[in-house]
Amino acid sequence: MSLQSSLSAEAMVPFSIVPQKPHSPSFFSLMLDNDELKEQVDEYATLKLTQSYRGISFLAVVVALVLTFAVALPLHMLTLTDAISGLVTYAIAAVFMLRGHRWA
Repeated sequence: MSLQSSLSAEAMVPFSIVPQKPHSPSFFSLMLDNDELKEQVDEYATLKLTQSYRGISFLAVVVALVLTFAVALPLHMLTLTDAISGLVTYAIAAVFMLRGHRWA
């Protein structure tokens, strides 16, 4: 008995054909359905910062930076050099996210 004959017919069907359970959208979901993707592309220039995924990514980085500096600097967990280098690095990445560069 071969390995392939022991597999069920459903297991041999490509994953794109097998119906999948619908996912409930959440704030942290990285999966876009076709309607959401079409809206993001069609309204790329007109969506507000909090409505576009590139804007939400930008805001997440900014919030992370603010929280890091609000906690780490007063508690002397970061040196000034570390803080400045982190700020420059993440600020550059955040700007590229906001401008929609694909690698960011």
